[in-house]
Amino acid sequence: MAIGIWKKKLQKAILQVRNSGLNIHKQEQVINVIKRQFLKETAKMNFASFCGYVMKAPDGQFWELRDFHIDWCERVQKGQWLAIHASAESSKSSIMSIAYPLWRLGKDQNVRIAVISSTHAQARKFLSATKEYILSSPEYREIFPEVKPAIKPNSRSKTDKWCEYAITVERSAIMPDYSIQVFGVGGPILGSRLDVAILDDVLTLQNTATPAQREKIIEWNDNTLNTRLVENAQYIIIGNAFAQSDLLHYLADDEKYTYLKYSIEPEDELDGHIIIDWPQRYPVEKMEWEKAHNPREYNRMRRCKAIQKGELDFAEYIEDAIVSDIKVPDDALIYTGVDLSTKKREGTCIIDIADCGSYNVVIDIEYGAWPAKTKAEKINEHFAKHKSTVIAVEDNAMQADHIEWMNAAGFKHLPVVGVTTTSAKSAELDTLAVELESKNWFFKAPKEHNRLTCKCNWCKLLNEIASHPNYPTNDGVMAWVICSRIMRTSSPKNISVRSFDLDASEEDTLLKNPKPKFHFGDYYLGNRISQKRGFLVVPEYVDMVKWAKEHLEYPFLDDGFEAPFEDSKFKLLLDDMVEFCDTLNVTSTTPSDFQ
Repeated sequence: MAIGIWKKKLQKAILQVRNSGLNIHKQEQVINVIKRQFLKETAKMNFASFCGYVMKAPDGQFWELRDFHIDWCERVQKGQWLAIHASAESSKSSIMSIAYPLWRLGKDQNVRIAVISSTHAQARKFLSATKEYILSSPEYREIFPEVKPAIKPNSRSKTDKWCEYAITVERSAIMPDYSIQVFGVGGPILGSRLDVAILDDVLTLQNTATPAQREKIIEWNDNTLNTRLVENAQYIIIGNAFAQSDLLHYLADDEKYTYLKYSIEPEDELDGHIIIDWPQRYPVEKMEWEKAHNPREYNRMRRCKAIQKGELDFAEYIEDAIVSDIKVPDDALIYTGVDLSTKKREGTCIIDIADCGSYNVVIDIEYGAWPAKTKAEKINEHFAKHKSTVIAVEDNAMQADHIEWMNAAGFKHLPVVGVTTTSAKSAELDTLAVELESKNWFFKAPKEHNRLTCKCNWCKLLNEIASHPNYPTNDGVMAWVICSRIMRTSSPKNISVRSFDLDASEEDTLLKNPKPKFHFGDYYLGNRISQKRGFLVVPEYVDMVKWAKEHLEYPFLDDGFEAPFEDSKFKLLLDDMVEFCDTLNVTSTTPSDFQ
């Protein structure tokens, strides 16, 4: 019987109950029984009915689909190639990565499905839930009793492939591919043939941070994943976006895909968003709290507005950090940082920073296109002017001319330390952004300059920082990173200074077991580290953070403490607090790894 006929029968039955004279409570009980019977009778032919009859929320209640959920179900049942850009917590993963594979397997045990997420571990969670329904759900067994683990040939009890990354069910076809398998994005899938590919939250801040990383994901999608799809296969991608040129936006321009973008803000309908009206899931008070505490992440996660080029690392805080007359204590330690370039461009930058205890002040900056000897002389000038405690100089294979001059041209007296800059640069930038926001950094720069037209050293530095990472150059930012790195890992009593040695095979270790500089007391909700991890802030965390700061210490050791909060939520928060401190202290705990 067609689903349309079933719906008409359901509506007629409900109308009869409403006109029966039963009290309201009894009417609702009878109507619920009728609806459950309708869902059962139509679950095999209709995916939305299947979701309503079989699938359960964490509290054990059967799903109540919203209108937009039903639209998803109808579209995916038609075999559409979907790109769903939807708000966090809209149940897209539950419907597309768990329920849909279950329904497709019930309809066709020969189907081959891949579920792909940002990491292999995340994808395995979806498969774990799928297996649980197949093995333990009485409603699923009732609708699709034929779906069961495949038994190995010549064995009566041992299942074929049934593990955390792949399952095979009993099927009529003989084929090497699994019924469902899971991958992390970018992983190898050569040799697999797929009828359905489901990409669930494959995008992260980390794998979309640069144009090259975004292009790498797109190339993997086009040249690896899509080549595994058989004729008449289906492709579904769900998630949220981070940049205007990431995979979701790339597919939005491809006519093969039906691109659907959602928001919880009614005003976004004018921009082509489909509005999610779900007050139970998105209560006004909670959403207003999120918007106030982290508007950029709120826009990305709830309104599906990817981070724009104008939303930069330091731009929001740099203006307040410019204090021309800020006082620097006479006993402040001065550190000098140098980012090196060849003499062909004005890319060498020397920066001087005062450690004033509770805050840091950038007190001097100079750019130049200098030959090796002049670079050494310039560094010596800054040392003489500011009495630098340490001079941190970028140290890599490209700077042989400078190293020679530092060793051979009479500058061995300088307290020079070599620093390389690759793997830990991102962590250091995160730290600087958090510290700048917390007013731990100031710039003793002229406030009255017009940075749009002024070409002075200060204006160039401030423009670089304010527009990072989109400014044409980043030499001043890198000098800042290099210097702050040494400041974070150094103190006068444990600095080990040496001159450069061209014959040295590796850097000497500068520090031994430095104590962490950042603790739980430095943590705050909505910080940039948490945003990068995708940590979602909720109002309940306010009291949890306060309690953790009062009762726990970093480094954190789980010694059996008891907290007056729900264990699962408090553990999520505590993990984020530890990750925050670990990230900010990374350069302190591994000084020789800054490369």
